[in-house]
Amino acid sequence: MSARSAKQRAKRRKRRLPGWDDELWNLRLAELEDFIAEKGHSRVPAKWEKNPSLGRWLAYQRHLARRGEIESDRARKLEKLGVEWVIEETRVEEQDAYTEHMLARLAAYVAEHGHNRVDRAIDPGLAYWIGRQRIYRNAGHLREYRRQRLDAAGFPWKHVDPGWEEKYARLCAFHERFGHTRVARKWEEDPALGRWVEHQRVRGRKGEIEDDQRQRLETLGFEWVCTEARVEEHDRKLNEMLARLVAFRQQHGHSSVSRKHDPDLWQWIKQQRFYLASGCLKPSRRRAMDAAGFPWVRFDPRWEENLIRLQAFHQSHGHTHVPAKYAENPSFGAWVANQRYAFKKGTLPDACQARLDAIGPGWRETDWPCNQPAKRPGRQTRCNRV
Repeated sequence: MSARSAKQRAKRRKRRLPGWDDELWNLRLAELEDFIAEKGHSRVPAKWEKNPSLGRWLAYQRHLARRGEIESDRARKLEKLGVEWVIEETRVEEQDAYTEHMLARLAAYVAEHGHNRVDRAIDPGLAYWIGRQRIYRNAGHLREYRRQRLDAAGFPWKHVDPGWEEKYARLCAFHERFGHTRVARKWEEDPALGRWVEHQRVRGRKGEIEDDQRQRLETLGFEWVCTEARVEEHDRKLNEMLARLVAFRQQHGHSSVSRKHDPDLWQWIKQQRFYLASGCLKPSRRRAMDAAGFPWVRFDPRWEENLIRLQAFHQSHGHTHVPAKYAENPSFGAWVANQRYAFKKGTLPDACQARLDAIGPGWRETDWPCNQPAKRPGRQTRCNRV
């Protein structure tokens, strides 16, 4: 790249800047003289509504002066008119005027919508200005008198999520309909509202909820520690899952639900066993589950099938002395023999033993004639050897 082309490009950029052309510069200077004659000073706001171009032009002349790029004759002409190169009062007056303008827009928004939680979709400019004031205050850049002015106007310093407002409106509708705010966590009509209400309770316990939000919820009679809604929800689910368990037992003949057949019921049964082991299961709920034949001990579905076969064997033969080598069903005979062996070794669980004894105690008897192995002809025992 040649030095000549770079200079030409810089010259073209300079021509695009405001105030470069002498004719335009002299026109703005004449406008500035008229402003001084009318106002008595040269502090033109950067966004003066009557002549925005004049405000931008004068701000650019100050910018050039700070960088030392303004021509000396132009600087002398501006100084002769009393132009102040470093001016703070103009910016302050301009910002104060803009603050009053935005506060008027905020008041109009409150009068129309009934609250000061400005939605970005309705008034993006006002929402952006509010966000900037919050940033200035948090960073310590907001003037004290301006902060007091914003406080007097009811400025919304705390940000509220629009999604929170939408859920709060749905909670108000729920309160008008039912007379309380105890929304079930898995309410069929609006599950998201139930989860949101539970989340507000969690935020309240952790101290993360805003004071304004807490006050608005308490106005509706919001219960921060609510057990009634949870109890109703758990009782409803208990009855539903017990009904599904009874239907499963009627269909399959046992209560050993597998994940393959019914994943939800399998997971629920697993949770109830954990609650019982940890001591978190209520006695009333335990009694209802016992009455429905809840399987507190997990059994293998194949074990359940063989237990049903043992019941059928007892009904047809009048006893439970199943041979170890049962000709009609060898696998069933081997299963009964395995139960006897586990009982003899003391490794059979008490729950399994109780269910087997409920059918008949004969299953544990190993001296039954049909269970004795046949002796081979001419076989001698050790005591008969010479």
